[in-house]
Amino acid sequence: MTVLYPSAKRQNYSLDDVLLTVHKLWWLSQVLQDTLPKLLQQARPELVLYNAGVDVHKDDALGKLALTNDGIAARDRLVFAACTEYGAPVACAIGGGYQKDHQHIVERHVLLHRAAAEFMPAFAAMMDTKRAAAAARAAQRRRQHASVQAVVS
Repeated sequence: MTVLYPSAKRQNYSLDDVLLTVHKLWWLSQVLQDTLPKLLQQARPELVLYNAGVDVHKDDALGKLALTNDGIAARDRLVFAACTEYGAPVACAIGGGYQKDHQHIVERHVLLHRAAAEFMPAFAAMMDTKRAAAAARAAQRRRQHASVQAVVS
C-alpha cells in the first residue's frame, strides 16, 4: 500500500526551511487579508463553509505551514472578520491534527470556538438585519400581489 499523506516530518531545519516558513506565513496572511474579501465579493456566497484544520500547526506531524496557536487563532479571526464584513454566515468544521498527544489537538480546535464566540455578536446582528430585510421584501411582494389581485378582480 502506498501512502502519499501523511509523510514523515523532518526533525532538522535549515535557514531555507525557516525562510520558507516565513514565506508561507506571509502568504497565508496575504491570502486571508487581501484575497478572501475579494473572493467573497466576487463569489457572493450565501453561506461560507470553513474547514478550520489544525494540521497547519508547527508541531503537527503533517503540518507544513508551521503556524503557532496564535497563528491559527489569527487565521480563524481573519476568516470570521472577512465573512462578517461581507455579510455571509459561516458553518465551520474542525479537522486535522495528527499528533499523538490529543490534548494539544483539542486545544487547537478550541481556538476556532473562541474566535467564533468573539464574532458571534457581529454575526447575530448581521443575521437580524438579513431577517428584517427578507421580511420587508416578503411584505412588499404581498402588497404587490394584493394590488395585482385588486386590478384583476
